[in-house]
Amino acid sequence: MTRLQVESQFDRATSIFSHILWDESTRHAALIDSVLDYDLKSGRTRTASTDQLVQRVTELKLQVLWLLEPSVQQTSLGSKLSRAMLTWVVGFALVLGICQTALAQLPAEVAVGQALPVLTLKDQHDKPWVIPVSTRLVLFAAGRKASNLVQIVLQSMPKDPLTPRAAVYLVDVSKMPGFITRNFALPSLREMPYQIGVSLDEATLANWPRHPDAVTLIEVDQSRVRRIRYASTEAELRTELAP
Repeated sequence: MTRLQVESQFDRATSIFSHILWDESTRHAALIDSVLDYDLKSGRTRTASTDQLVQRVTELKLQVLWLLEPSVQQTSLGSKLSRAMLTWVVGFALVLGICQTALAQLPAEVAVGQALPVLTLKDQHDKPWVIPVSTRLVLFAAGRKASNLVQIVLQSMPKDPLTPRAAVYLVDVSKMPGFITRNFALPSLREMPYQIGVSLDEATLANWPRHPDAVTLIEVDQSRVRRIRYASTEAELRTELAP
């Protein structure tokens, strides 16, 4: 679930409030109505207000994606200079307009220390699939070689190799042609005696760590990512799945 936070900063010289809006789980953020101090008489500018915003963004460990103006009618020189400078300093894309839905729909990044993104997918049998809070290990296969590796190892193990390890298996087949997915990939997955989360939409797992020739192993604790590594051989994967 998206949880939005906001902090506001008041600039006395211009009597303008600037705001930092961010999603707690992804750390994606937007800067709203930034201010560059501008002296009309001398033509000089100062960056005190902007520096405070950038410093706060750094302290909060946010990834700024937007610099936003609440109204397209704000065309003062100070606003224009502020917009240009912050784009250069923070390195994010400039867009106009903001809404909560835009933040909520961003593909969440999987990173150590961050909450594991909430997924609402279906399994190979077209039944609802989620990652339980009790999960300790997520096996993620994003390529054919990785998927084959997982299936080979799991088929050689006891009937239910995932439950003792509190593990779940997630596969991304979004880049496969639809014909291949329907007639080969999904039928093959349905032969597996355990539930497999299947992503058919490329955007859903776009920010998940992956390697074309290896299985991504994501250790989690109470839905928070603790460690990310890769297994590229049968021996490595069997070791990870050992009770």
